[in-house]
Amino acid sequence: MKTRFSFLPVALVAAFANLAHAEWRHSVELDGRPADGQLIVEGLSARISVRGVDGSTVSIRAPDLEVPDAPKSRPREEGMRSLLNTGVDNSGIGLEVSVDKADVRVVSVRPPRHGEVFEFEVPREMSLRLQSVVHGGVDVEGVEGEMAIVVTEGDIRIDGACAPLLVHSVNGKVDVRFSAFPAEQGGSINGVDGLVSVALPPEAKVDLELRTINGDIVTDLPLEVKSRSVSQWGGPRSVRATLNGGGGKLVINSINDDVVVRALTAEPE
Repeated sequence: MKTRFSFLPVALVAAFANLAHAEWRHSVELDGRPADGQLIVEGLSARISVRGVDGSTVSIRAPDLEVPDAPKSRPREEGMRSLLNTGVDNSGIGLEVSVDKADVRVVSVRPPRHGEVFEFEVPREMSLRLQSVVHGGVDVEGVEGEMAIVVTEGDIRIDGACAPLLVHSVNGKVDVRFSAFPAEQGGSINGVDGLVSVALPPEAKVDLELRTINGDIVTDLPLEVKSRSVSQWGGPRSVRATLNGGGGKLVINSINDDVVVRALTAEPE
């Protein structure tokens, strides 16, 4: 297994804070089948993009990373340790990066810094588990493995999904485009404050459960509605429907905005 860290200064200075900026890179050659592995990202406060590529290498890039002159830590009494940031910074930028065969784990071990961007390239067969992402959002393209994505603040965009998904956004839009729909189980796509839009291939066979409280449920697909629940006094409203006679199950929820189920087109809406 090969692993590389690098800092590439770009000679930028933030005029308002006198902080240097740099490009940071890290790459890992997987020791195992990419289809058996997963990229796990936890607690990162940043905009995250993940692109599926051919090969067996995971690459991480921070194109414009704020690098303070010296690390700052809160003073602690002797013997005290953090119960929140329990990892070890082995990257030099406040991340713990670890590898176990085909699994790559990236954990933030420092307080959040707003406005950062991290770009990942992973083997397209790899699965994703992006947890507790705050203040940034997630953009995924060309990844064919299963995905579990939880974002507190920011939009989620997934283009080219073809395996089960578990997606949850607290404050932001969700836009998912399935290039092919899983035969057994599509998963669950959820939003609290934000539009939830899902594009499906017109030929897909899907059982749909659609719910909202303060929004509408709309589609341009020829869905066959099996049941509909609309309260006159507010509260949850739901539709059960099938596409092409039904198939894999997909649950879509939005509390305070619309649920949109649309036909997949050549280009994103």
